[in-house]
Amino acid sequence: MDLSLLERFASTFWMILCDSAPALLIGFFLAGLLAFYIPTELVLRHLRARKLSSIFKASAAGVPLPLCSCSVIPVAMSLRKAGASRGATTSFMISTPEIGVDSALLTNTFFGPFFTVYRIVAAFCTAALVGWIVERFGGEEPVAEAPKSCHSCCSDSPAPSKPVAQSGRAVKVKSAFRYAFISLVDDLAALLFIGFFISAAVLTFLPDDFFSAFLGTELFASEWSAMLIALFISFPAYVCATASTPLVAALFAKGFPIGAGVVFLLAGPASNIATILALKQMLGARSMWLYVVGVGTLSLVFGAGIVLLLQHFPSVLSIRAFAGGHVHVSPVSHVAGLVLSALLGMSLLRRFGQRRPATKRAVASGLA
Repeated sequence: MDLSLLERFASTFWMILCDSAPALLIGFFLAGLLAFYIPTELVLRHLRARKLSSIFKASAAGVPLPLCSCSVIPVAMSLRKAGASRGATTSFMISTPEIGVDSALLTNTFFGPFFTVYRIVAAFCTAALVGWIVERFGGEEPVAEAPKSCHSCCSDSPAPSKPVAQSGRAVKVKSAFRYAFISLVDDLAALLFIGFFISAAVLTFLPDDFFSAFLGTELFASEWSAMLIALFISFPAYVCATASTPLVAALFAKGFPIGAGVVFLLAGPASNIATILALKQMLGARSMWLYVVGVGTLSLVFGAGIVLLLQHFPSVLSIRAFAGGHVHVSPVSHVAGLVLSALLGMSLLRRFGQRRPATKRAVASGLA
């Protein structure tokens, strides 16, 4: 392989990491504060009622939390055991992995405020509507049992049984930082590295018209066919909302359809095999199928919706420009990139170099 091509790949990888670093570091910090300063008793009190209001509240509560689709399973089970309604549990399982404070900040970095707001609104509306459908048409409710731990993606550290919220302020602040920059980083490190790697590979090795060249073929005969293919790819696989954001930005730079990108960002984080099986165990087979069909359908609707909006207001979308695979990176972003690299490196060493120590899973511990 040409040495200059490898150098360009390394430069592009570093560019994407530095672009992402400020938003991720701020997102991790805010996530730690949210995880340890939200009164869980207040959350549970508002999610127990079998009303439409509890579904909306669960959708809103899940939006800022930085949990991936495997991390959210034990938290949702804790909510369910504490008395949360079926619809509220479903809504929480959708809105929480689809968007979080970290992925929202990263979305703003790569796509601008319009796309960020659209992604947040889409996640909230999908969660609320599917939650209502499951509550209304889900049939009989099974007895909930603790799901098996998920080893395919996020942290496998056990959660302590006592809520951290009972600790003193100094302990709480220390625990918040530990959750933000150790536990949460451990959950996302491997996925972020893979996301950055694939994004850099797409920008470096694919021609600029790679995807647009297929739009006139039979495979990509229309925007809808592209969205259906994106849905088919994203649904069974594990897709992290944060790590997939720079990947979709790189795909957009190579002509990937905007609507298909939205489908990928919405359906992927809210659905994988572990989530679907856990949902069946908690809420029953009918609720599981309503969840799958609802998330898939609404992802397509919002994918088509942004295409329609951009036809009338094309200037509202500001995708991060990758001119020739290179953009200017500020000194602040370089420093943030170094800090993020250190955090990711230490996390990967903990994960793969030795047996990782048990770390507190903040939200799960607070709701257990």
